[in-house]
Amino acid sequence: MLETNKLNNNNNKLLAFGEELLDKTNNNIDSDFNTDSQLDFGDNKYELKEDVKNNSNNNNEEIISYENIIKNYTVDEKKESDDRDGLASQKDLDEIHKMEYCKPLKFNIYLAILYYILAVISLGILLIISRWFEYLRDVMTHLPSTFEEADLVLIKNAATKALTTCKIKTYDLDKIQQKIRGFANGNHFSVRVFTYRHVKYIYDVELKIFRKLQFNTSLPYDFIHKNFSNGLSENIHTVRRVLFGKNLIDVPMKNVVSLLLDEVLHPFYIFQIVSVIIWCMDEYFSYATCIVVSSTLSAIVSLVETRRNMIKLRDMAHYACEINRYYGNTVERVSSEMLVPGDIVELEDGLLLPCDVLLLSGQCILNESMLTGESIPVVKTGLPLEGKELYSPDKDKSHTLYSGTTIVQTRKFGGQKILGTVVKTGFDTAKGKLMLSILYPKPSTFKFYQDAFRFVGVMFVLGIAGIIYSIIKLALMGVPAFSIFLRAADVITITVPPALPVATSAGTAFALSRLRKRRIYCISPNRVNVGGKLELMCFDKTGTLTMEGLDLMGVKPMGQQYDFEEEILEAQIHDNLCDYQHLPEKKKLLLYAMASCHALTYVNFELVGDPLEVKIFEATRWKLKEPKTEDYLFESVIPTIVHPPHQDIKTELSQEEANDIDITEMPLELGILKKFEFKSSLQRMSVIAKNLKEDKTYCFVKGSPEMMMKLCLPESLPPNYSQILYEYAHQGLRVISVGVKVVNLPWNKLQKSTREEIECDLVFLGFICMQNKLKSDTKDVIRQLKTSGLRNVMVTGDNPYTAIAVSRQCGIVPKSCKIYLGELKENDKAATNQKNVDWKEVDEGARLNPESLLPEENDEAYQLAVTGDVFGKLLGDHKFKYEMTRSDKYVNLDNPSLFHRVLMNCHIFSRMSPEQKMQLVEEYQKLEYFVGMCGDGSNDSIALKAAHIGVSLSECEASIAAPFTSLKPTIACVPEVIKEGKASLATSFQMFKYMSVYSLIQFFTVILLYEINSNLGDNQFLAVDLFVILTTSILMGRTAANRFLVKEEPSGSLVSREVFISMGFQLLVTYIFQVIVWFNMKSQSWFVPLNPEPDTKDNIKCFETTAMFTMSTFHTLNCGLAFSISRPFKRPLHTNRIYFAALVILYILCGYAILYPDYYTREFLRLVTIPQYYRNFIFGLVLLHLVIVYAFERFFIVGYGLKWLKMISFRPIIKAIHRIIGSNKYFSNQKKLYGKLREAIETSNSQMYKQPLQMKEEDALSPTFLHESNSGSRGLIV
Repeated sequence: MLETNKLNNNNNKLLAFGEELLDKTNNNIDSDFNTDSQLDFGDNKYELKEDVKNNSNNNNEEIISYENIIKNYTVDEKKESDDRDGLASQKDLDEIHKMEYCKPLKFNIYLAILYYILAVISLGILLIISRWFEYLRDVMTHLPSTFEEADLVLIKNAATKALTTCKIKTYDLDKIQQKIRGFANGNHFSVRVFTYRHVKYIYDVELKIFRKLQFNTSLPYDFIHKNFSNGLSENIHTVRRVLFGKNLIDVPMKNVVSLLLDEVLHPFYIFQIVSVIIWCMDEYFSYATCIVVSSTLSAIVSLVETRRNMIKLRDMAHYACEINRYYGNTVERVSSEMLVPGDIVELEDGLLLPCDVLLLSGQCILNESMLTGESIPVVKTGLPLEGKELYSPDKDKSHTLYSGTTIVQTRKFGGQKILGTVVKTGFDTAKGKLMLSILYPKPSTFKFYQDAFRFVGVMFVLGIAGIIYSIIKLALMGVPAFSIFLRAADVITITVPPALPVATSAGTAFALSRLRKRRIYCISPNRVNVGGKLELMCFDKTGTLTMEGLDLMGVKPMGQQYDFEEEILEAQIHDNLCDYQHLPEKKKLLLYAMASCHALTYVNFELVGDPLEVKIFEATRWKLKEPKTEDYLFESVIPTIVHPPHQDIKTELSQEEANDIDITEMPLELGILKKFEFKSSLQRMSVIAKNLKEDKTYCFVKGSPEMMMKLCLPESLPPNYSQILYEYAHQGLRVISVGVKVVNLPWNKLQKSTREEIECDLVFLGFICMQNKLKSDTKDVIRQLKTSGLRNVMVTGDNPYTAIAVSRQCGIVPKSCKIYLGELKENDKAATNQKNVDWKEVDEGARLNPESLLPEENDEAYQLAVTGDVFGKLLGDHKFKYEMTRSDKYVNLDNPSLFHRVLMNCHIFSRMSPEQKMQLVEEYQKLEYFVGMCGDGSNDSIALKAAHIGVSLSECEASIAAPFTSLKPTIACVPEVIKEGKASLATSFQMFKYMSVYSLIQFFTVILLYEINSNLGDNQFLAVDLFVILTTSILMGRTAANRFLVKEEPSGSLVSREVFISMGFQLLVTYIFQVIVWFNMKSQSWFVPLNPEPDTKDNIKCFETTAMFTMSTFHTLNCGLAFSISRPFKRPLHTNRIYFAALVILYILCGYAILYPDYYTREFLRLVTIPQYYRNFIFGLVLLHLVIVYAFERFFIVGYGLKWLKMISFRPIIKAIHRIIGSNKYFSNQKKLYGKLREAIETSNSQMYKQPLQMKEEDALSPTFLHESNSGSRGLIV
């Protein structure tokens, strides 16, 4: 507050300086504008669009033409892919809208009549099916046509294979103009548009195709200022309103009636309704009533939950506000829904942006945590007035304000308004694209979900077989046809458990609840189970593995003789550099750079910005002044001033004393005239600062040492530049290089200059070293992940040596392990020969063979590290060869490519751009890895979206940057997500096996009873389903995840040896026990055979039904207990106290029903009295059954006997066949692609040595083979 008060007074000299610059600018600005309709970019001519030219000349006279709409409002696919949004994965967005085909259809009245006749004949079944498949009615009532005559289009999505119909709308734009202007153009043209997944497509008459409707913003900077700054005429605005629609991210919101119909007409509930009708016809009224009540409650809960989620999603997406819209000198207050691309709007403090805006003037400080998870305010500056560079929302993030972000503060200049032009609206905005990825998630490749549907299909086929058997058997017994129909229909309701989908999702619901308690939030519940299958985890470094706020370690300044001076530690910086008037020139300039080369600003009297820049600036103890609005004449004269502290000014001043101080009399002030924001692709930032006392202008640049080495004059670099950098990086320090250039340009040329013109021929000033401290729990988490068999990879934009040092500190690579760093050789960055990648050991300087990646000695363990340049080059070479050879195999197992060798053996990826991070994730996914990504900032967002599991470390609970968001900013959340994923997946398997086995046990019991035309009674069905099945299916999933992250991983497929053997054994033992009792009971002296009546209801109360009911109920409970074995993914069963208590109670009740049933129990369950000794015999059998099934599941399925179970294999036969046909290579089909690739690399490497590599069979099959960093195996260590 003190410095702000002091620096806000007596600015006469600064204002005089600003007036002088203003005069110079006004005299030169008009002559610099080129009003020609073409702009020259070397060999390319950029033709200005006709309507834009007209708009700049006379908005009121502008006429819209069809040709101009196609030119200006559509974007070529190539340009669109280049202009990708940095906040969403373009790959995901492409998959959302990529079409396999788009077929035109035209309405036919005769087909429509036929459709409704069929609907009546089918008693409405056709209408129900049409509600399930919404495209069906359109397909049945339309004929193929041409796009010119079509009423709608039939689209098949390339990713999901989903079919959708979209209605084509026609807009007569000439009539619209006539209403606005009072006269028409006379062309009488119209446009045809359809909307697919919230994106519009417009018909191109010449090409005869529909093209994506999108406002073209790929225009030069100066052209945007000249032609967009006046706003839109009413004519243009109305036409764009028609084409682009409302500026809303309007998530479809169904009313309660529609949701209720969706629930009731869902196949699950249709099946329930049919089942209830069958049961009522069979007079199972009590059971049917119970099912109706439970299904109704379930439907209500589901409806309420669906409605709540839709409201939450709508509230997250939907937003509208009042905003000032400009047209020339006219301003009007309008709803943000009325905005269209090209509108000029005023930006105010506290505004939550309703669209993507390009900032034209002034400065804005934004909070982007909603989209990126990054809590640090971001400074946005106006688009440069001059420049031929084409605007791109991705490349020009520092000028683009994204929808969904909040303006914390605006900076005005000379009373001017902060203005911006709307570039994207609705679902085309950054926020809209992220919402699309939530509304249309990419199809799941998780085998569990695919196998579940197949398994239900198998159960249905089994039910059909049971129906056929029942019909034949009952018909031979002379049972009436109606009773046969009821018995046959009853079989299918038993075989296919309708509650299976709900039961298998219970584990996921409990896992989400437990994660929320740990402040980990998930917006994609289906990803929870996938977390249990993770095999590779990618970590960002800064802010993820290491502390967000870097600590300044010190500086290494340059001497006057072009060599380094002694290092100055952080505590000594002020003492050594405070006397700037007597410092050597280079030290003085280094101090100036530390004080001015940043993008810091004040928000509510608090200095905010990049924590790194805050630390550097605070170390100088200089002060920063940002004058108020009245201190500025116009934009970008002196928006920021920095000055050193002054000894003669007291630390505490009264208001009167502060008013008496003239800051222009201070010894030194640096005015920051222009900033070039940091760009990760350029690895640097810079400022142009003017010494207001000496009238000197400097360009200070700071960036990565590798980039600065290219930008600095060679003669200004010390000979030991690389050596000192290597030493600092090996200590785990983050090193920043600083350079300077004296600028001698007039003001108008300075404002027009590009960073490429300024950031060159620099004089090197020294290094700034930042300490990159690990977070407190990083080491422990990495150790847990490695112990559990996960492969850990660091992917960072930092220096490779710093990344290597941090990797060693946190345990991603062992400290003693040799690491070979791959870098492109000097002066050969564009080479295509792979030998130009230099693989050098970072400690001793040894080198690898550039083709085989093998060292000269074959007895050493080592790992690889690469830079982004090498990654990009190797990926490009691999794709080029793949396309040139036209191979159908992206991964060559016979001769693995160099790129795939690197992927399999590299743990450290440095100097990676955000795009390269996403590419790395995708390449690992192509090797069939389940990939996780953990990051903290916007640079990681596209990689987080691309990974199977993305975890964002954010302080914003509502962040949609990743499927998972942890409010605790450490990687401790990663093991929690994996543990809960394993527990949830294990629970899903348990529930699936349990529900399937229960249905098949009851199916077999009913089939046995059909032998005597009997069945289970109404109350018997009710007792089993209500007390046994409902209790276990709800409570089984409550068992919490294991406290420790185990090495084992649950199966991801239901079609597996373990699942089949587990279910098969349970069913076999159960069937054997039931058959034993069935035949043994008939041999007893007291047994009286049933004399079947035609009506099954009259045959229920008999010895056979009593025995089969009591045994099947106990068997179902035994199987539930056996499938509840929690190890190794969940805690012991007894820790789930409610479930454990419920099991004890159920066993007591079932035992009572067998041994000592009272009169009321026998009457309610329709049981007959069996002699006590035989009841004891049955009870002994069910206890023996419990011991057998529990022991088998405990020992063979989840215990030590599993390895014996895995010995059941056809692999030896397949190997023998390979030997007979002379094949030298054999890859197990059980292995994933990366496992096969690893084996191929090991085989290839072993052949290059005299002694071949020996690999044990069990090691080859292990998913963690070569993952252990301390392994002593020869060759490459993964």
